[in-house]
Amino acid sequence: MLRHSAFWLMYYLHTLITSLNNFDLKTLTDPLVYKYVFIDTLQFLPIYLFSVYFSIYFILPRYLTKRNVSFLFLSIAFLIVITLSSGYFTSLLIIKNEVAQWDYFDVITKTMRKCSGNQIVVTGSAAIIKVMKEYAVKQQENHLLEIEHVRHKLHLLKLQIHPRILFQCLHNIYEDIDAGTKHAPEMILKLSDLLNYLLYESEKKEVALAKEITMIENYVELKKTDGLNVQMEINGDINKLFIS
Repeated sequence: MLRHSAFWLMYYLHTLITSLNNFDLKTLTDPLVYKYVFIDTLQFLPIYLFSVYFSIYFILPRYLTKRNVSFLFLSIAFLIVITLSSGYFTSLLIIKNEVAQWDYFDVITKTMRKCSGNQIVVTGSAAIIKVMKEYAVKQQENHLLEIEHVRHKLHLLKLQIHPRILFQCLHNIYEDIDAGTKHAPEMILKLSDLLNYLLYESEKKEVALAKEITMIENYVELKKTDGLNVQMEINGDINKLFIS
């Protein structure tokens, strides 16, 4: 509503500026000038309203969707016929009430000025704004789709990783129990923490780097029964850092 109100305010200002013969202080401070322009704006406002909203909500969406040139020309021709006819009768009523001596040439001149020149400016401006807005919305939608695509790929990757980690760790714990060592309870706790992290905490956009490293250490401990030899060195304070 604010955007549309601002647009029609700009239409009023355009009418005001084009109606002023000079920009001296006396003219700008005369309330009758603003009253005359306001009345002049209201007289043809219904025609401009129809022209603008018929163009941006009927012609533009259908043309941009189907790219039908015939539809575009027929719609514009229909719009011109309606607005010129309405503008002619509106101009005729205005001139009859305001001018004592007039002829039909005056009516046609006023109609062409208001319903051709001004209408092209107002409707064209609205159409340009609409196209720019649709383009911006489309770009934003494409950006969101790219983000969602990356998220789906990441989620798919997690679905592939989780079972493999689980089966390998359970196999290692089974071998540890079968060998009769005392590390099985500790390994089960590490696996529990690792699964909790993978299933719940890793769904956040960012996680604590210290937590991520702890989970890596747990995973390394669970893999050590495979003869894995890993040396890890950590430098700096990692407690306040976060990563994706």
